[in-house]
Amino acid sequence: MSNQSTITLPPVPRRRFRWLRTLLVFFAGIVVGGAMTVIFIVHRVEHAIHHPEDAPPRITKYLTRKLDLSPAQHDQVLSIVQQRQQSLLALRQEIRPRLNTQLEALRVDIDGVLNADQRAKWEKLYRDTKDRWLPDLPATPTTSTVER
Repeated sequence: MSNQSTITLPPVPRRRFRWLRTLLVFFAGIVVGGAMTVIFIVHRVEHAIHHPEDAPPRITKYLTRKLDLSPAQHDQVLSIVQQRQQSLLALRQEIRPRLNTQLEALRVDIDGVLNADQRAKWEKLYRDTKDRWLPDLPATPTTSTVER
């Protein structure tokens, strides 16, 4: 018999779950991308709610780009949007007391169902939500300008 030694190689790893890892990375990207999109949109909506004076220039800039408005048209459209925004803000101020009455009734009704600890949390939650989504309206509508 000969003295031959046999060399054994380590087993080749199976790539059985490579597709699963790929799918997990893909779906994680979808989740992260979706979450970032929602955060961005909410931030933009909150900014628009808290700064209505920014709307006419932003709208006019958008329309100028989409409709290829001339400088004279841009100025006319800006003036129109500013006037309509003032009308809309006046309408919001007209309706706001009725809205506040209903929201206050909601707050009081829910308040009556809660215990003291829950009531304190509810008051903070109500106040924070109202401040975030229904800030006080400006006393007099203001306008601003935009660069073309």
